[in-house]
Amino acid sequence: MRNCSKSFSFHQRQAGFTLLEVLIAIFVFSIGLLGVASMMSVAIRNNHNGYLRTQANFLINSMIDRMHVNQVGLWTNNYDSIAVSGGPMPLGGLGCDSLSSTCDASQLAARDAAAWSVSIGQLLPPGAQGTVQCNTPPMPFLITAGNNWVPVPSYTGTCAVTITWNENNEQGSQAQTATLTVTP
Repeated sequence: MRNCSKSFSFHQRQAGFTLLEVLIAIFVFSIGLLGVASMMSVAIRNNHNGYLRTQANFLINSMIDRMHVNQVGLWTNNYDSIAVSGGPMPLGGLGCDSLSSTCDASQLAARDAAAWSVSIGQLLPPGAQGTVQCNTPPMPFLITAGNNWVPVPSYTGTCAVTITWNENNEQGSQAQTATLTVTP
């Protein structure tokens, strides 16, 4: 007589993943993605703050260049104690347009301050401010008006050009300051 009983083994090899393994893998992967997203958020914020610092340095150098062109305005303290807040274009434009009228040193300094204010308003966050403080030595010459043009020596004083603005970082909004002290 033959033994007709067959034994069945329930130890078959499993092919694929179980639902529990898939859920664990998705959970671990999502934790990793949250970390990457957090790093990207910090990187974007720091990149923007670096951009703001670059713009502030550009604006400081822009004002220094304007001052360098107007040596008479420097000697006559037209740039000393300038304080501007970033804002829109003044009504009626900047005034003293060099293409249609002649400007004296004080008018050109006022126009430079107004243009600087507009630039600060366009390139930095709301509330940004710019200041210029000059230490002008005694004037070594007499500036005359009219046809008596006198060569103006290069300015020998120093001017501190400062811009302040608020930037967002991990601690919230913090005031930032960029200052450059030069002889324009």
